[in-house]
Amino acid sequence: MEVKHQMNKYTHSSANNQNLGVVYHRIECFSAALDFQPDTIHPAELPALAWDNLLLNGFDRTEGSVWNLRSHNPNCGLAEAIKLAHPNLSLAEMARLFGRRAVVSDLHEEFPRLCALVGWRYGQELVQCLDLLQTTSLNFQKWVSAKKVQPSEVRILSENLSAMDSKTVLAQFELGQWSRRDGVQAIQWLAELQLQGVDLANELATFWPDSDKVLRRLQHLRHPITSQRDQDAQRKVREWPWPSNTQAKWVRTGDRAHIEVSLQAVSHKEFGEKLNRLLEISEKMTVSDKNPWVPWKT
Repeated sequence: MEVKHQMNKYTHSSANNQNLGVVYHRIECFSAALDFQPDTIHPAELPALAWDNLLLNGFDRTEGSVWNLRSHNPNCGLAEAIKLAHPNLSLAEMARLFGRRAVVSDLHEEFPRLCALVGWRYGQELVQCLDLLQTTSLNFQKWVSAKKVQPSEVRILSENLSAMDSKTVLAQFELGQWSRRDGVQAIQWLAELQLQGVDLANELATFWPDSDKVLRRLQHLRHPITSQRDQDAQRKVREWPWPSNTQAKWVRTGDRAHIEVSLQAVSHKEFGEKLNRLLEISEKMTVSDKNPWVPWKT
């Protein structure tokens, strides 16, 4: 467990360099808590962690032991202590921590350092993103955490839209169930269409709750010519006689589109036969009007 490993690292360092023993305190002694609604609960078998008088995790506990990181290792700053207590901070968690700066004065100074420990460059773009995210619904924040969304993937919401427009976009977004790839793409298109003045609620009303249909509708609204070509390409892909237990579909990712093929083979012989069949289809495509990469042929 990463938390336990890092705790042992600090214990070893302190014992060698400072000749200090581990001193535990009762959780009742800590009146302040950095409760930012973390995504995970601190393991029950481990003591809670604190920095000075500030409890860093174990917020659900009413009794038990606490390891004060600062008293044990004076070189451990607040940013390092938070990262130790929460090794895998998500973007949504960082946004909620960002919102706690006014309550925890030391966090205001330490936050740029915490961002560096997470691997992000602290600056105006990140500040705008975190400032927006902390005001979004808990459901959206849970999706951001679950899908490990990065700041660059939702930056359009804070950089290009007003607060009101961002709320409109997210209100539509939360009606669907999204994978990371589709969700990030949906946010991009929703934001761009909102900037264009499209009535999103009216345009998408008949497509919910089917997220796939909504994504296709968004693509059509944002890139009408590309959308029509992709529909034509998908139709052509379906018309080819693919081998048994083989699935093929036309997939677009941003500006690039491709055929995605998945197959099943229970033997090396069957695997080879299916590969040969795919090669035959590929050769026939080059001279066929059903070539999905040539959308102007019908």
